[in-house]
Amino acid sequence: MRNLKLIHTMKYIIVGSLLFSFACADLAVENENSPTTDQVLSSPEDIESLVQTSFIQWWQTETALYMNGVRVGQDIYTSSWGNFDMRNRGEEPRIAYNNSPTADGGAKSLAEDPWYGFYGALVQANDFLKQLNERSLVLPSQEANVSDEDYTKMVEAAAYLMQGLTIGNLGLYFDQALIFDEETPDEELASLEFIPYADVLDIADAKLQKASDLAATLSGVTLGDNYISGFDDMTMDEEFVELINTLRARFMVLGARSSTENDAVDWGTVKTLTEDGISYDFSPMGDDQFWYNYTLLYANLTNWLRVDQRVINLMDPSQPSRYPTDGSNPGEATSDDARLESDFIYYGNEPFQSARGQYYQSQYGSGRYDEHLFAYAGGPMAHTLKAENDLMFAEAVARTNDTGNYTEAANRINETRVDRGSLTPITSADFATSAALDAILYEREIELFHSGFMQDMGDQRRLGKQQPGSMIHYPVPAKELLILQKEIYTFGGTSNAKMKGDNPFNTIKSLDKLREEVKF
Repeated sequence: MRNLKLIHTMKYIIVGSLLFSFACADLAVENENSPTTDQVLSSPEDIESLVQTSFIQWWQTETALYMNGVRVGQDIYTSSWGNFDMRNRGEEPRIAYNNSPTADGGAKSLAEDPWYGFYGALVQANDFLKQLNERSLVLPSQEANVSDEDYTKMVEAAAYLMQGLTIGNLGLYFDQALIFDEETPDEELASLEFIPYADVLDIADAKLQKASDLAATLSGVTLGDNYISGFDDMTMDEEFVELINTLRARFMVLGARSSTENDAVDWGTVKTLTEDGISYDFSPMGDDQFWYNYTLLYANLTNWLRVDQRVINLMDPSQPSRYPTDGSNPGEATSDDARLESDFIYYGNEPFQSARGQYYQSQYGSGRYDEHLFAYAGGPMAHTLKAENDLMFAEAVARTNDTGNYTEAANRINETRVDRGSLTPITSADFATSAALDAILYEREIELFHSGFMQDMGDQRRLGKQQPGSMIHYPVPAKELLILQKEIYTFGGTSNAKMKGDNPFNTIKSLDKLREEVKF
């Protein structure tokens, strides 16, 4: 990739300057030895590389190791090891998240890695767009039969997509965020205020709409090289727009924090977007260099993570939904769902320390993506599956009582329920009862297992399925709050009972109380 080292250096110059401006807004010191943006971004290729490497930053942040702790905390996987805060997140009853300046690195990573990772990618996209506007740039086309003007629009649309992805992920993961773009004056950066997640997600949607509108004008143009591994030939006016439609629907659905907010989702718009959503699996390819998935690696290491007993119980209700407290082996599960054998592995042993709690144990591992036993393995890495788009469409049909689409919705459910699961087909008549919606939510658990960012946690919180005291989102990292001279806060733990919504325990907790609970 062109100028990769240079652009990574530029990224940290930009991010470091931004954080410094937050902390020292009234301090104006000129460093004559520091390179200017114009000096570092001296060619159109350098400027384009900002967007290319922002996609790598986004991907590596979504699939970094902190997500193991997040998934353990949602009873997707289970593990009693202390790495990535897994033991603390899986503790029962639930305990608060240790958002403390003195927390260990594994705990800090759950807030710091997504916060600084997504902002790093956002700053790169912002800076490209700022350079594009200020210099009135026209990039030299790198694609045959594509004009310089259309190639520049392609890169611009990709930058808007990156803004939407990163801002949207901040809205899915955190309770609040600081939002800025290429039009934010430098002098205003130090006075930015946090805005709540719902507003963050609205801004993300506007950015994605902007990307879609621009891409729709680019007939005959494909996404350039070195943007998304395996998708160099993605058509801008069709496949790129389809992906954005699905992503917009995803942010709308997964952004809800409770069943009340889930009911308030604009399901009519979700249905419209998914009618023209992806007809393919958006699964970037591992390239043995920059595109890899660490969470898939650890899912395939047999003694690091196991599939939570709750998931096995969904496929075989005769199995306990929580591992027996006496440590007795519940035995191998059986199911009419063929995916129990194709997607999961029965090991017949318990890898974790029983003294830490039998509820951490599981006999099952993940097996669907076992080619990713090593982080740099090739092959597709599940992110936004066609099945996710189809299931959002079907759920929107069910929730809007759209009788005219019952048959189409049933067909979309059955593409995975029957074709991969060998289960009894859903029919249009099932939409008159809860059977269709139950099947949709089951498919989201099993078919979408270990796919897109926050898919599993987003579903559990919006449907009120979490254990009491589980996190519905994460706080701004303590490190950032200290820089901004804001009060440090956190969420989670069953000893709190003041939070409104479905989860009464997800509230702010004092650091003194936090230190009493967290296990090291």
